[in-house]
Amino acid sequence: MNWKKPIGAGTAVVLSVLLSGCGDTGPAQELETVRVMDAGVGIIYFSTYLAQERGYFEDEGVNVELLGGTAGGQDVTAALVSGDADVIQATLGNVIATREQGLDLRAIAPIMEINAVSLVVRNDVIAKLGVSDDASPEEKMAALAKYGAKVGISSAGSGTDTFMRGVCKKYNVNCDTELQLVALGGMGENQAAFQQGQIDAVARSHPDVDILGATSDGSVFIGADELAADGGYLHSVLITRDATIDGSRDKLVAFLRAIAKAMIYAQTFPDETEKFVHKQVDPDLDDAVFGAAWKTLKAGIPSDPVIDKEDVDNYYALERDIAGKEPAVAEEDIINTDLATEAQDAVADFKP
Repeated sequence: MNWKKPIGAGTAVVLSVLLSGCGDTGPAQELETVRVMDAGVGIIYFSTYLAQERGYFEDEGVNVELLGGTAGGQDVTAALVSGDADVIQATLGNVIATREQGLDLRAIAPIMEINAVSLVVRNDVIAKLGVSDDASPEEKMAALAKYGAKVGISSAGSGTDTFMRGVCKKYNVNCDTELQLVALGGMGENQAAFQQGQIDAVARSHPDVDILGATSDGSVFIGADELAADGGYLHSVLITRDATIDGSRDKLVAFLRAIAKAMIYAQTFPDETEKFVHKQVDPDLDDAVFGAAWKTLKAGIPSDPVIDKEDVDNYYALERDIAGKEPAVAEEDIINTDLATEAQDAVADFKP
């Protein structure tokens, strides 16, 4: 797929040959490999796939192996620590949790700057809760607590776990005694349990919750905007290890130059980007279902790869509110903005 302005096929071949090796940051020689793994499959990871589709990695001298989505943040974190991946896409909470364990993970770029998770509830359960469609979130959460709902999440400490604990805290529900949070892993496991009636609800990022609503007789019950900090917060990030930063800095900067280009493209051509993301997530996904998910998340798409300290501050404020205490790891110990700043400066004049 090529989202550039249409040109004839023959012209495209000629241009490809003429422009080969003439990227605006220098010719690509022997490509260095970066292995990237996602904590799932969804809209929030699209920048890396867009950069691959547009050829930006190759332009920057990087061969990116996209290893696909897994069951959740714990799995991709393990892959990064074991050396099976060089970069992972997961939540900022994964970085904090692993730092607390003494591991050297660090966030190097944002991929989603708002909460991406909502709660979908089975329609037969909603019918038993005794709340109307226009009930307040507080009334809905109170009804779920009274029912003792079983809620599927991916894993403890994940973005889905943070979402549930955040809305529980906000609406005075005890997640551990009034609800049952069940760590099931990825979308497949959660969807199966949801359809079989083993759980009453699922907390997932979009478009997973939209798909569950459309295909598994459920409805979005608590929306993503119920856990929104003023100005947004850093939800999902690109993560690597300090050892990789020290040993492969140039490769990571080249990788982030391509990510920066993809972000510029997304800002310049939003309609074409939406079409690409729809195809990347699931080309057969109903337009209305995908459109609802895209509408929810597009406001959180970063415009550049440099982590905004205010977004990190907001995430830490959320963690303090949920846990009632300061996270054990300082903000400066979990992020690196030098790599992305260098990458962004290098492509400042890039025109997609």
